[in-house]
Amino acid sequence: MLNVQLLLRYLILLCLLSLKLSVFSNDTLKVKIDSSSTIDVKKVADESIEKYTNDKEFLYDRIPPPAESPWEAFKRWLNKLFNKYVSNNLPPIFWDILIWTIVAAALILIIYRLFRHEIKSVFRGKSATNKVDFIHKDENIHEMDFNQLINDAITQKDYKNAVRLSYLKLLKTLTDEDLITWKADKTNLDYISELKQSKLQIPFKKTTVVFEHVWYGEFTINENHFDETMLIFNDMHNKITNH
Repeated sequence: MLNVQLLLRYLILLCLLSLKLSVFSNDTLKVKIDSSSTIDVKKVADESIEKYTNDKEFLYDRIPPPAESPWEAFKRWLNKLFNKYVSNNLPPIFWDILIWTIVAAALILIIYRLFRHEIKSVFRGKSATNKVDFIHKDENIHEMDFNQLINDAITQKDYKNAVRLSYLKLLKTLTDEDLITWKADKTNLDYISELKQSKLQIPFKKTTVVFEHVWYGEFTINENHFDETMLIFNDMHNKITNH
C-alpha cells in the first residue's frame, strides 16, 4: 500500500513539472527578422580623416611641439610675405641669409642714426664733437665786427676763413635772440641740442653740416662754392629773424 502511494506522488510531481515547462515555453518572445532590408554602412571620407589627423588639437597621443619663438614667427611671416612675389622653390638657406641681411642692415641704420655725427667726423678726419677749435683764443663773438672781418677775408680770397667767421656770426645771432647760450668751449652738437624745442633746430643743423664740411674738409673752397654756402647762411639768418 505504501509503495502505491509513493508511486502516485511521483506521477503527480512529474505531471506538474511537465505542465510548468509547457507554460514557460509558451511565454517565450519571438523576434521577427526583416530579411528584405539591407544595412547601409556610412564611410568617413579620406579628406575628413586627413583633416583631423593633421589637426594638432586632436593629437592626444603625441607630445605637442614647443611654442614658436618670436624669431621663428618673424621668419615664418617674412617667408610668407616673400612667397607672394618670389618663387617658393628657393632653398631654405636663402631665407636665412636674407633675414640676417635685413637684421644687419637695420642694426647699421640704428647705429648710424644714433652716432651719425661721430661717424661723419671720422670720415672727415677730425671730430666735430671735440671742443670748438675754430675759435681763436683772442676771439670773443660779442666784441667782433663780423661784417668787416668777413669782407676782409673775401678780399683776401680766404673763403674758408670767411665761412668760419660767418658761422661765428650765426652763433652770435642765435645768442642775441636768447636761443642758445654761447660759450667758447661748447661744441656744435651742444648748440643743436639747445635748439631741440625750436623749429630752427633742423635748419641750423643743416647749416652746421655745411660749415663742418667746408671747415674740416681737406680741400680748397673757391668763390662759387663760397657764394653757394653764403646762400645757406643767409637763409638761416632770415629764419632766425622771422622765427
